[in-house]
Amino acid sequence: MERKLNDAFTALEEQTASLSTTIAQLGIEAGKLHSQVTRLEGMVKQLQEQQEKMLATTGKLNDAGEKLSQEIDSLSAIITEKKAAMDFISESIVSIVSEVTSVKSDTITTKLLTEEESTQTKRQVKKCQELEMDIDKSVLKVKAVNTLLDDSLDKADKTLNDSRSISLKERALKAIALKQRTSAQEDSQGDSPAISVPR
Repeated sequence: MERKLNDAFTALEEQTASLSTTIAQLGIEAGKLHSQVTRLEGMVKQLQEQQEKMLATTGKLNDAGEKLSQEIDSLSAIITEKKAAMDFISESIVSIVSEVTSVKSDTITTKLLTEEESTQTKRQVKKCQELEMDIDKSVLKVKAVNTLLDDSLDKADKTLNDSRSISLKERALKAIALKQRTSAQEDSQGDSPAISVPR
């Protein structure tokens, strides 16, 4: 009976070690998520600055400015959503660590008890396995969130490039218009009649 109890305790220790490794992986994924959220916030700030420059430069870019504002609102909503997901993951980590600590404490107590409590040890092992499955699901969810963030970052990059292209196009149009006005003035001066001087 004692041997069975020791075997069950050994199996539980192995499950606990595996669970700790998975928790560490989840912490790393959460760190990556935080880094990407920070980067996305920086890009939103750049978009806002670009929008202010566009609105200050000309009133002809109202449509583009409105589109940019919509993109900023969309990205801000995504940031809020991802922050909520990150908070949920952090709370899950704390809850899981608390559960693991509780399970380990119960296991040490169980090891000192009789055969009747051997069944409880097996239940604790099963509980650890279920916790590990929950963590694996959380890791998959973090990866899915990271994928959504990558898509959002790509979209933000495209929006920045589009706004820069609009600004360059506007400068080119102004340069062409200035050149056309200069050419028109030169032509009008060349076509003016010569003044005759009386003898």
